Amino acid sequence: HIGYIEYIYKFRKLPDMNPYELFSYYHPPLHYILSGLWLIFLTSLGMAEDTAFENLQVLPLFYSGLFMLLTWRILKRAHAGGKGLCTGLLLVAAHPALIIMSGSINNDMLSTLLLAAAILAALRWIQSNTLGSLLLIAASIGFGMLCKINTAVIALPTGLIFLLDFIRVLRTGKKQNILRSLRSYVLFGCTAGSVGLSWIARNLIRFRVKPGISSATESS
Repeated sequence: HIGYIEYIYKFRKLPDMNPYELFSYYHPPLHYILSGLWLIFLTSLGMAEDTAFENLQVLPLFYSGLFMLLTWRILKRAHAGGKGLCTGLLLVAAHPALIIMSGSINNDMLSTLLLAAAILAALRWIQSNTLGSLLLIAASIGFGMLCKINTAVIALPTGLIFLLDFIRVLRTGKKQNILRSLRSYVLFGCTAGSVGLSWIARNLIRFRVKPGISSATESS
């Protein structure tokens, strides 16, 4: 992961080579771009390069803090309180995997944060059914996929929520409501798809490679 970040930091662009030829370079670039910009910012302030690379851990630590905040808001949206609220917060604050991710320099913590953002936005949409909340879900999923492809797994339960809501709208029999729902879902698909699939589309166009996972080789 650090080589990916270092390339962006040194050359100010995404790697020119086929990303599936080097281990970890197949990941979408959002986390690595942010980390590269962080290095550029720190070194522009006069920080030594070695120290700046050590400070790459600041970003996942920041994402970890935001994740705990979003967890609190998710629990409040779900009307959790008392022991339930405390247990939920304690789980994310003390979970070993999350502690490790908060000090790692890979893309796991940011993708987890964006998953939480998608869950919170989905809860808000269920309760308010506004276009703004729907687009927040789309942005969270889209940028989540631009951080780590498997973030797309959140699209499955989200799609189920949309399907149940659309069935409810169909049962009303009101053409205006049906058209409004269809318009909203098209906007959702365009927003999430254009952002989330941009990395896959780039590699298909530029290198003619399909999405997948590279394996460590001798040349890696």
